[in-house]
Amino acid sequence: MSKREAALEKLAAKYSKSGKPKKFKMTENQKDITAGLVAGAVSTFATYPVDTITTRKQVKSLVNKPKQIKMPKTKMKKIQYHMKKLKDLYKGVTLKMSKNVPGTAITLASYATTKRYLDKKF
Repeated sequence: MSKREAALEKLAAKYSKSGKPKKFKMTENQKDITAGLVAGAVSTFATYPVDTITTRKQVKSLVNKPKQIKMPKTKMKKIQYHMKKLKDLYKGVTLKMSKNVPGTAITLASYATTKRYLDKKF
């Protein structure tokens, strides 16, 4: 056992009554909030490129309709290649996640808590 492990065990024993480290147990509400956070992050991350493409197409159709610029096909292909890069598709995802993830967690936790409460009452 290394010095670090011994120090950690000593610290854990100091803060537990039995002398053994305590196991962390999550409550039902903590599980619901964690599930909501994960679900919100995964859903936002998975759907964000589609939202980005849709938004860019809508803006492009509004902005570029009056002035249509003709350019060589090779240059157009280069521009399309750069627009399709994964990095470009995920620009701004952190801002959207900061809005969606907590909202999803609160919604899921509220739903699960209400469901448990009603199950007990009826």
